[in-house]
Amino acid sequence: MTGDEKNNDELNKFEQPSPTETAVPKAVFSDDFDDPDKKELDDELPEDEPLTPELVEEEAIRGDFMLRWAAIFLAILMAFGQISDTRPLVLIRSGDQMRSNGFLPTRVDQFSLTMDGKPVTNVSWLFDHLVSLSWMLGGEAGLTILKVLIAGVSAFFLVRISIPGISSWWSSICAVFAIVACSSDFMPTPELITVLGITITMRLLAQHRLGLAQGLIWKLPVLIALWCNFDSRAWVGALVIVLYALGNSQTRRGLLRHGESLLRIPAPLMLAASLSVVALLANPFPLPSLLSWIATYSVEYPAMQAQRSLTSSLAADAFDNRVDYFSILNPNAVVLFDHTHVAGIAILIVALIALTMYFLAGAVW
Repeated sequence: MTGDEKNNDELNKFEQPSPTETAVPKAVFSDDFDDPDKKELDDELPEDEPLTPELVEEEAIRGDFMLRWAAIFLAILMAFGQISDTRPLVLIRSGDQMRSNGFLPTRVDQFSLTMDGKPVTNVSWLFDHLVSLSWMLGGEAGLTILKVLIAGVSAFFLVRISIPGISSWWSSICAVFAIVACSSDFMPTPELITVLGITITMRLLAQHRLGLAQGLIWKLPVLIALWCNFDSRAWVGALVIVLYALGNSQTRRGLLRHGESLLRIPAPLMLAASLSVVALLANPFPLPSLLSWIATYSVEYPAMQAQRSLTSSLAADAFDNRVDYFSILNPNAVVLFDHTHVAGIAILIVALIALTMYFLAGAVW
Protein backbone atom coordinates (compact mmCIF):
# COMPACT_ATOMS: atom_id res chain seq x y z
CA MET A 1 0.00 0.00 0.00
CA THR A 2 1.38 3.32 -1.01
CA GLY A 3 1.64 6.25 1.37
CA ASP A 4 -1.17 8.15 -0.33
CA GLU A 5 -3.56 5.22 -0.06
CA LYS A 6 -2.71 4.82 3.62
CA ASN A 7 -3.39 8.48 4.32
CA ASN A 8 -6.76 8.32 2.51
CA ASP A 9 -7.85 5.30 4.56
CA GLU A 10 -6.95 7.08 7.82
CA LEU A 11 -8.84 10.21 6.68
CA ASN A 12 -11.98 8.23 5.81
CA LYS A 13 -11.80 6.44 9.12
CA PHE A 14 -11.57 9.74 10.95
CA GLU A 15 -14.56 11.26 9.13
CA GLN A 16 -16.91 8.29 9.61
CA PRO A 17 -18.95 8.45 12.87
CA SER A 18 -18.30 5.81 15.43
CA PRO A 19 -21.00 3.18 16.10
CA THR A 20 -21.71 4.67 19.54
CA GLU A 21 -22.46 8.13 18.12
CA THR A 22 -25.99 8.94 17.00
CA ALA A 23 -26.59 11.37 14.21
CA VAL A 24 -28.77 14.35 15.07
CA PRO A 25 -31.92 14.05 12.92
CA LYS A 26 -33.03 17.01 10.96
CA ALA A 27 -36.40 18.59 11.58
CA VAL A 28 -39.25 16.70 9.96
CA PHE A 29 -40.59 19.97 8.59
CA SER A 30 -37.27 20.88 6.95
CA ASP A 31 -36.97 20.96 3.17
CA ASP A 32 -33.71 19.00 3.24
CA PHE A 33 -35.03 16.01 5.16
CA ASP A 34 -32.77 12.98 4.83
CA ASP A 35 -35.43 10.52 3.72
CA PRO A 36 -38.32 12.20 1.83
CA ASP A 37 -40.18 8.88 1.66
CA LYS A 38 -40.45 8.70 5.47
CA LYS A 39 -41.21 12.38 5.94
CA GLU A 40 -44.99 11.91 5.63
CA LEU A 41 -44.98 9.22 8.32
CA ASP A 42 -42.87 11.28 10.71
CA ASP A 43 -45.09 14.37 10.23
CA GLU A 44 -48.08 12.58 11.75
CA LEU A 45 -49.04 13.36 15.37
CA PRO A 46 -48.49 10.67 17.99
CA GLU A 47 -51.38 8.39 18.79
CA ASP A 48 -53.78 9.42 21.54
CA GLU A 49 -53.12 8.12 25.01
CA PRO A 50 -55.41 5.17 25.77
CA LEU A 51 -58.35 6.04 28.03
CA THR A 52 -57.97 4.26 31.35
CA PRO A 53 -60.05 4.40 34.56
CA GLU A 54 -57.16 6.09 36.31
CA LEU A 55 -56.99 8.83 33.66
CA VAL A 56 -60.77 9.36 33.82
CA GLU A 57 -60.65 9.63 37.62
CA GLU A 58 -57.77 12.09 37.47
CA GLU A 59 -59.60 14.30 34.98
CA ALA A 60 -62.79 14.13 37.05
CA ILE A 61 -60.93 15.19 40.18
CA ARG A 62 -59.31 18.06 38.32
CA GLY A 63 -62.63 19.18 36.85
CA ASP A 64 -64.37 18.95 40.21
CA PHE A 65 -61.63 21.02 41.83
CA MET A 66 -61.96 23.74 39.18
CA LEU A 67 -65.76 23.81 39.36
CA ARG A 68 -65.78 24.08 43.15
CA TRP A 69 -63.38 26.97 43.19
CA ALA A 70 -65.26 28.60 40.33
CA ALA A 71 -68.36 28.60 42.55
CA ILE A 72 -66.36 30.10 45.43
CA PHE A 73 -64.94 32.84 43.22
CA LEU A 74 -68.43 33.52 41.89
CA ALA A 75 -69.60 34.19 45.45
CA ILE A 76 -66.61 36.45 46.04
CA LEU A 77 -67.26 38.32 42.80
CA MET A 78 -70.94 38.82 43.60
CA ALA A 79 -70.03 40.08 47.07
CA PHE A 80 -68.01 42.91 45.49
CA GLY A 81 -71.23 44.83 44.93
CA GLN A 82 -72.40 48.28 45.86
CA ILE A 83 -73.66 48.64 49.41
CA SER A 84 -77.08 50.14 48.76
CA ASP A 85 -78.66 49.14 52.08
CA THR A 86 -78.79 51.82 54.78
CA ARG A 87 -79.00 49.38 57.69
CA PRO A 88 -75.19 49.11 58.04
CA LEU A 89 -75.19 52.78 59.08
CA VAL A 90 -77.39 51.94 62.06
CA LEU A 91 -75.23 48.91 62.90
CA ILE A 92 -72.10 51.05 62.85
CA ARG A 93 -73.55 53.58 65.27
CA SER A 94 -74.92 50.80 67.46
CA GLY A 95 -71.48 49.22 67.76
CA ASP A 96 -69.87 52.57 68.53
CA GLN A 97 -72.47 53.24 71.21
CA MET A 98 -71.95 49.85 72.87
CA ARG A 99 -68.17 50.27 73.03
CA SER A 100 -68.51 53.75 74.47
CA ASN A 101 -70.76 52.44 77.27
CA GLY A 102 -69.06 49.14 78.00
CA PHE A 103 -69.51 46.18 75.67
CA LEU A 104 -72.98 44.68 76.08
CA PRO A 105 -76.05 46.13 74.31
CA THR A 106 -78.19 48.70 76.04
CA ARG A 107 -81.73 47.93 77.15
CA VAL A 108 -83.31 51.15 75.90
CA ASP A 109 -83.49 52.65 72.43
CA GLN A 110 -81.17 55.58 71.73
CA PHE A 111 -81.46 55.95 67.97
CA SER A 112 -85.14 56.39 67.24
CA LEU A 113 -87.04 59.62 67.83
CA THR A 114 -90.33 57.86 68.55
CA MET A 115 -88.80 55.04 70.65
CA ASP A 116 -86.22 57.11 72.55
CA GLY A 117 -85.83 55.79 76.09
CA LYS A 118 -88.21 52.84 75.60
CA PRO A 119 -87.16 49.18 76.08
CA VAL A 120 -85.55 47.56 73.05
CA THR A 121 -83.89 44.23 72.29
CA ASN A 122 -80.81 43.83 70.12
CA VAL A 123 -80.36 40.09 69.65
CA SER A 124 -77.68 40.42 66.92
CA TRP A 125 -75.53 42.74 68.99
CA LEU A 126 -72.20 41.03 68.21
CA PHE A 127 -72.71 41.64 64.51
CA ASP A 128 -73.08 45.35 65.29
CA HIS A 129 -69.63 45.23 66.87
CA LEU A 130 -68.24 43.40 63.84
CA VAL A 131 -69.63 45.92 61.34
CA SER A 132 -68.59 48.87 63.46
CA LEU A 133 -65.02 47.61 63.82
CA SER A 134 -64.80 46.89 60.09
CA TRP A 135 -65.90 50.44 59.37
CA MET A 136 -63.47 51.89 61.89
CA LEU A 137 -60.52 49.95 60.43
CA GLY A 138 -61.22 50.29 56.71
CA GLY A 139 -64.30 52.37 56.00
CA GLU A 140 -66.11 51.28 52.85
CA ALA A 141 -63.25 48.93 51.98
CA GLY A 142 -63.51 47.34 55.42
CA LEU A 143 -67.21 46.64 54.97
CA THR A 144 -66.57 45.24 51.50
CA ILE A 145 -63.83 42.93 52.76
CA LEU A 146 -66.12 41.75 55.56
CA LYS A 147 -68.94 40.70 53.25
CA VAL A 148 -66.56 39.23 50.68
CA LEU A 149 -64.87 37.04 53.30
CA ILE A 150 -68.16 35.79 54.74
CA ALA A 151 -69.59 35.11 51.28
CA GLY A 152 -66.44 33.23 50.23
CA VAL A 153 -66.38 31.11 53.39
CA SER A 154 -70.08 30.32 52.99
CA ALA A 155 -69.50 29.18 49.41
CA PHE A 156 -66.52 27.08 50.52
CA PHE A 157 -68.63 25.13 53.02
CA LEU A 158 -71.50 24.90 50.56
CA VAL A 159 -69.51 23.26 47.76
CA ARG A 160 -68.07 20.73 50.23
CA ILE A 161 -71.52 19.24 50.82
CA SER A 162 -72.04 16.21 48.57
CA ILE A 163 -73.79 12.85 48.66
CA PRO A 164 -71.81 9.64 48.09
CA GLY A 165 -72.66 7.86 44.87
CA ILE A 166 -73.68 11.07 43.12
CA SER A 167 -71.29 13.09 40.98
CA SER A 168 -69.84 15.93 43.02
CA TRP A 169 -70.37 18.18 40.00
CA TRP A 170 -74.03 18.34 40.93
CA SER A 171 -73.23 19.73 44.38
CA SER A 172 -71.15 22.49 42.80
CA ILE A 173 -73.87 23.28 40.27
CA CYS A 174 -76.49 23.45 43.05
CA ALA A 175 -74.10 25.63 45.04
CA VAL A 176 -73.90 28.06 42.11
CA PHE A 177 -77.70 28.34 42.00
CA ALA A 178 -77.82 28.88 45.77
CA ILE A 179 -75.11 31.58 45.57
CA VAL A 180 -77.04 33.43 42.88
CA ALA A 181 -80.29 33.14 44.87
CA CYS A 182 -78.66 34.53 48.03
CA SER A 183 -76.51 37.14 46.29
CA SER A 184 -78.90 39.95 47.31
CA ASP A 185 -78.01 39.18 50.93
CA PHE A 186 -74.29 39.68 50.38
CA MET A 187 -74.48 42.88 52.39
CA PRO A 188 -72.97 43.76 55.79
CA THR A 189 -76.26 42.89 57.49
CA PRO A 190 -77.25 39.98 59.78
CA GLU A 191 -78.73 38.08 56.79
CA LEU A 192 -75.16 37.40 55.73
CA ILE A 193 -74.61 35.50 58.98
CA THR A 194 -77.78 33.52 58.25
CA VAL A 195 -76.22 32.22 55.03
CA LEU A 196 -72.93 31.40 56.76
CA GLY A 197 -74.61 29.70 59.72
CA ILE A 198 -76.88 27.47 57.63
CA THR A 199 -74.00 26.34 55.39
CA ILE A 200 -71.82 25.41 58.38
CA THR A 201 -74.75 23.57 59.96
CA MET A 202 -75.47 21.58 56.81
CA ARG A 203 -71.78 20.79 56.40
CA LEU A 204 -71.61 19.31 59.91
CA LEU A 205 -74.78 17.31 59.37
CA ALA A 206 -73.44 16.00 56.06
CA GLN A 207 -70.28 14.87 57.82
CA HIS A 208 -72.41 13.13 60.44
CA ARG A 209 -74.38 11.32 57.74
CA LEU A 210 -71.13 10.00 56.29
CA GLY A 211 -69.85 8.95 59.70
CA LEU A 212 -66.97 11.45 59.56
CA ALA A 213 -68.10 13.99 62.18
CA GLN A 214 -66.97 13.80 65.79
CA GLY A 215 -68.08 15.79 68.81
CA LEU A 216 -71.31 17.13 67.34
CA ILE A 217 -72.90 16.93 70.77
CA TRP A 218 -70.96 20.08 71.64
CA LYS A 219 -70.08 21.53 68.20
CA LEU A 220 -73.69 22.09 67.15
CA PRO A 221 -74.80 23.81 70.41
CA VAL A 222 -71.68 26.02 70.37
CA LEU A 223 -72.40 26.96 66.77
CA ILE A 224 -76.00 27.94 67.61
CA ALA A 225 -74.86 29.83 70.72
CA LEU A 226 -72.46 31.94 68.64
CA TRP A 227 -74.90 32.30 65.77
CA CYS A 228 -77.73 33.62 67.93
CA ASN A 229 -75.54 36.51 69.11
CA PHE A 230 -74.70 37.56 65.55
CA ASP A 231 -78.07 36.99 63.92
CA SER A 232 -81.66 36.75 65.13
CA ARG A 233 -82.35 33.94 62.64
CA ALA A 234 -80.29 31.32 64.44
CA TRP A 235 -83.55 29.50 65.08
CA VAL A 236 -83.38 28.37 61.44
CA GLY A 237 -80.22 26.38 62.21
CA ALA A 238 -81.72 24.93 65.38
CA LEU A 239 -84.84 23.92 63.44
CA VAL A 240 -82.75 22.18 60.76
CA ILE A 241 -80.82 20.29 63.44
CA VAL A 242 -84.02 19.16 65.14
CA LEU A 243 -85.56 17.98 61.86
CA TYR A 244 -82.38 16.14 60.92
CA ALA A 245 -82.19 14.49 64.36
CA LEU A 246 -85.80 13.29 64.03
CA GLY A 247 -85.13 11.89 60.58
CA ASN A 248 -81.92 10.27 61.79
CA SER A 249 -83.76 8.54 64.64
CA GLN A 250 -86.30 7.14 62.17
CA THR A 251 -83.47 5.90 59.96
CA ARG A 252 -81.81 4.20 62.91
CA ARG A 253 -85.00 2.36 63.80
CA GLY A 254 -85.44 1.16 60.23
CA LEU A 255 -81.87 -0.06 59.95
CA LEU A 256 -82.02 -1.82 63.30
CA ARG A 257 -85.22 -3.62 62.26
CA HIS A 258 -83.39 -4.92 59.20
CA GLY A 259 -80.54 -6.21 61.34
CA GLU A 260 -77.91 -3.71 60.20
CA SER A 261 -74.68 -3.43 62.16
CA LEU A 262 -74.36 -0.52 64.55
CA LEU A 263 -71.16 0.46 62.77
CA ARG A 264 -73.18 1.42 59.68
CA ILE A 265 -75.82 3.38 61.58
CA PRO A 266 -75.23 7.12 62.21
CA ALA A 267 -75.01 8.09 65.86
CA PRO A 268 -78.14 9.64 67.45
CA LEU A 269 -78.36 13.42 67.55
CA MET A 270 -81.42 14.07 69.71
CA LEU A 271 -79.30 15.28 72.63
CA ALA A 272 -77.32 17.62 70.37
CA ALA A 273 -80.59 18.91 68.90
CA SER A 274 -82.04 19.59 72.34
CA LEU A 275 -78.90 21.40 73.42
CA SER A 276 -78.99 23.45 70.22
CA VAL A 277 -82.47 24.70 71.06
CA VAL A 278 -81.32 25.54 74.60
CA ALA A 279 -78.28 27.31 73.13
CA LEU A 280 -80.62 29.96 71.71
CA LEU A 281 -80.89 31.27 75.27
CA ALA A 282 -77.16 32.11 75.36
CA ASN A 283 -77.88 35.75 74.58
CA PRO A 284 -78.18 38.98 76.60
CA PHE A 285 -81.87 38.80 75.63
CA PRO A 286 -82.63 35.08 76.17
CA LEU A 287 -86.38 35.00 75.61
CA PRO A 288 -86.41 37.31 72.53
CA SER A 289 -83.59 35.18 71.08
CA LEU A 290 -85.57 31.97 71.59
CA LEU A 291 -88.77 33.51 70.19
CA SER A 292 -87.14 35.58 67.46
CA TRP A 293 -89.00 33.63 64.78
CA ILE A 294 -92.25 35.18 66.05
CA ALA A 295 -90.84 38.69 65.77
CA THR A 296 -89.45 37.92 62.32
CA TYR A 297 -92.78 36.97 60.79
CA SER A 298 -95.07 39.20 62.85
CA VAL A 299 -93.07 42.45 62.98
CA GLU A 300 -89.98 42.53 60.76
CA TYR A 301 -91.28 41.15 57.48
CA PRO A 302 -94.63 43.02 57.60
CA ALA A 303 -92.71 46.25 58.26
CA MET A 304 -90.48 45.60 55.22
CA GLN A 305 -93.54 44.84 53.13
CA ALA A 306 -95.26 48.07 54.15
CA GLN A 307 -92.09 50.08 53.55
CA ARG A 308 -91.70 48.80 49.99
CA SER A 309 -95.31 49.34 48.95
CA LEU A 310 -94.64 52.24 46.59
CA THR A 311 -96.86 53.37 43.74
CA SER A 312 -95.93 55.34 40.68
CA SER A 313 -97.88 58.40 41.84
CA LEU A 314 -96.30 58.30 45.30
CA ALA A 315 -92.86 57.99 43.78
CA ALA A 316 -93.49 61.00 41.52
CA ASP A 317 -94.67 63.17 44.42
CA ALA A 318 -92.37 62.13 47.25
CA PHE A 319 -89.24 60.73 45.58
CA ASP A 320 -88.91 62.87 42.45
CA ASN A 321 -89.33 59.72 40.31
CA ARG A 322 -86.12 58.28 41.73
CA VAL A 323 -87.37 54.82 42.63
CA ASP A 324 -86.77 51.28 41.51
CA TYR A 325 -88.27 50.86 38.03
CA PHE A 326 -89.63 47.47 39.00
CA SER A 327 -91.92 48.99 41.61
CA ILE A 328 -93.39 51.32 39.00
CA LEU A 329 -93.97 48.57 36.45
CA ASN A 330 -95.45 46.12 38.94
CA PRO A 331 -95.90 47.53 42.46
CA ASN A 332 -97.73 44.41 43.68
CA ALA A 333 -94.69 42.24 42.99
CA VAL A 334 -92.58 44.36 45.33
CA VAL A 335 -95.29 44.30 47.97
CA LEU A 336 -95.72 40.53 47.89
CA PHE A 337 -92.09 39.43 47.56
CA ASP A 338 -89.27 41.17 49.33
CA HIS A 339 -85.75 39.89 48.71
CA THR A 340 -85.54 38.73 52.31
CA HIS A 341 -88.58 36.51 51.80
CA VAL A 342 -87.05 35.02 48.67
CA ALA A 343 -83.72 34.37 50.40
CA GLY A 344 -85.41 32.77 53.39
CA ILE A 345 -87.56 30.54 51.20
CA ALA A 346 -84.49 29.55 49.13
CA ILE A 347 -82.57 28.56 52.26
CA LEU A 348 -85.46 26.47 53.57
CA ILE A 349 -85.95 24.77 50.20
CA VAL A 350 -82.25 23.90 49.97
CA ALA A 351 -82.32 22.54 53.53
CA LEU A 352 -85.44 20.44 52.90
CA ILE A 353 -84.04 19.05 49.64
CA ALA A 354 -80.77 18.14 51.34
CA LEU A 355 -82.60 16.44 54.22
CA THR A 356 -84.80 14.51 51.80
CA MET A 357 -81.78 13.30 49.83
CA TYR A 358 -80.08 12.17 53.03
CA PHE A 359 -83.19 10.28 54.16
CA LEU A 360 -83.46 8.58 50.76
CA ALA A 361 -79.78 7.73 50.78
CA GLY A 362 -80.18 6.32 54.30
CA ALA A 363 -83.12 4.17 53.24
CA VAL A 364 -81.13 2.76 50.32
CA TRP A 365 -78.06 2.34 52.48
